[in-house]
Amino acid sequence: MQQLFATCEAALGGRLAVAIIESTGQLAVSYNADLLLPSASLIKVPLAWQWLALPPQPAYTVRASDISDPDGALIGEIGHTIERFAIARVMITESENNATNLVLDWVGGLAAANAWLAARGWTATRWGRRMADWAARAAGHENVTSAGEMAAILAALRADPGNASVVLRSWLSAAVDDQKIDAGLPPGVPLAHKVGDLPGMEHDAGIVTRPSGSWYSLAVLTQGSAPVAVLRAQIATIARWYWRATRDL
Repeated sequence: MQQLFATCEAALGGRLAVAIIESTGQLAVSYNADLLLPSASLIKVPLAWQWLALPPQPAYTVRASDISDPDGALIGEIGHTIERFAIARVMITESENNATNLVLDWVGGLAAANAWLAARGWTATRWGRRMADWAARAAGHENVTSAGEMAAILAALRADPGNASVVLRSWLSAAVDDQKIDAGLPPGVPLAHKVGDLPGMEHDAGIVTRPSGSWYSLAVLTQGSAPVAVLRAQIATIARWYWRATRDL
């Protein structure tokens, strides 16, 4: 196992972090699991969970000032009044950055999001800036997480029977694929996951369910100088290795 990870890390030309938690709660795999890296869009998962637990809120009229990422789908909704549920959903299913910033506002901002994480014992995952705030990033403000904590968050999400958790898992099951964990699994294997990327980084974290009904959470974070396709291929390689080794459990 360690040799596999060392080979993958060498291919990246950078750093690799992996954590896998079984449905029993066992930390089955740990490689640089406590290494803090920029979270990219993985941090949207706990934010969605936090917002879904709030009381229902009225529909929202999208303003031009809400758009900081011109590539986001929400740009086509300026002036339209939309259910907040739909806005929060595209934050996960389409990784929409403008929607994420709105949800951040709705939970009370960066400090409130960090407080929610800390109250649950998740201290590696921290908000340092809003999405698409490149000036803040250049100034050293970053959103961070670790593979170990992302796997723990997803394991807690899978084990929780609450309505907010059920809804979020359905959103993760419908989220975009990027030829990462999904590329390492056979077609049809249930996967609820969230991808993330920044220049020189490709991440994926999800919940994989076996035919027996047992499951595991998997987080693979990569940072390196290799091409995007190579970074993604290492995530797929690790996902494939663990599936093949444990699919009959």
